[in-house]
Amino acid sequence: MIVAIVIALYSLAVAGLAAAGAWLMARSRLLMDKPNERSTHAVPTARGGGIGIVVASLLGLVAIGFHGHPALIQEPVFVGVLLGAVIAAAGGLADDIRARSYSFKLGFQVAAAAIAMAFGLMIERIYIPGFGPVALGWLAPAVTFLWLVGLTNAYNFMDGIDGLAAGTAVVAAGFLAAILMLLRQIDPSTLATTLAAASFGFLLLNLPPARVFMGDVGSQFVGFAFAAIAVLIAREDPTGTLIYVVPLLLFHFIFDTVFTAIRRWRNGENVTIAHRTHLYQRLTHAGLGHGRASLALCAVGVAQGLGALWLVQSPPALRLAIFVPAIALQIVYAIAVTRYETRVTG
Repeated sequence: MIVAIVIALYSLAVAGLAAAGAWLMARSRLLMDKPNERSTHAVPTARGGGIGIVVASLLGLVAIGFHGHPALIQEPVFVGVLLGAVIAAAGGLADDIRARSYSFKLGFQVAAAAIAMAFGLMIERIYIPGFGPVALGWLAPAVTFLWLVGLTNAYNFMDGIDGLAAGTAVVAAGFLAAILMLLRQIDPSTLATTLAAASFGFLLLNLPPARVFMGDVGSQFVGFAFAAIAVLIAREDPTGTLIYVVPLLLFHFIFDTVFTAIRRWRNGENVTIAHRTHLYQRLTHAGLGHGRASLALCAVGVAQGLGALWLVQSPPALRLAIFVPAIALQIVYAIAVTRYETRVTG
């Protein structure tokens, strides 16, 4: 009971700090996002509110590192995760201040991944159906690097309508914290709890119609944090299956990113240039609106969270079976968006 109260008080403090940081960015209007042909908003809106998530998370983790979880500030791998997340956020903040090229942000993402890996963050093995746990060996650095950079990008791409990225972060990190407590991975669960609380605090000002946008500073921080926690979960997992927990929790984001990239590539478009043709954006533009679109996708996130709970409590050989209905749901979703868009636009 005492532990639950402490967690609740800690979460409230982190959420309050994040909300305050987002409110300050909204009130100061230092960084403004003016509508353009790619926008889904109609009026100038403050951006960079994700600074609240970054600052609240770091302050919370450092504080709790000095009072109960010293590994968070002493163990090299956790230090590497925090440094990597800050570097990813810094690249996003630079882009929020003044629009930068994709290669500029990618450079920060590469640096973030490299730093975290240098401090020991590495995927050692994964479960492959039909083969079982497979040690990655010399492929481990490449797989880890692609995962860290890939998910950071995916989360950044999916921050395009009010409430979606923050709402998904609350749902996914909340389920992740619960799963890690079940697995008795206390320090990673603290990271997930902090991320959920900070995202919730920001979400209060990002609900439709948003008073402030997360910005790249927030989306890159959150995306990198999820990617890094996934690797932390898998460090001591002999089954090679726990690395799939975060991909399942964020499967709708990953699917949309990959699906849209392939579709744009096949159409001869430059996949690195900003656009508004992700599935969630098309659904919003077709008339569903920010609120209902974000709510629907957060509901999908809840379903994926329940699937992740099933995954960790199932025999290793059956765990990846949960991706079959997850993939089927996303295929149905893509078809439904296309038909809905066609019907609405005539």
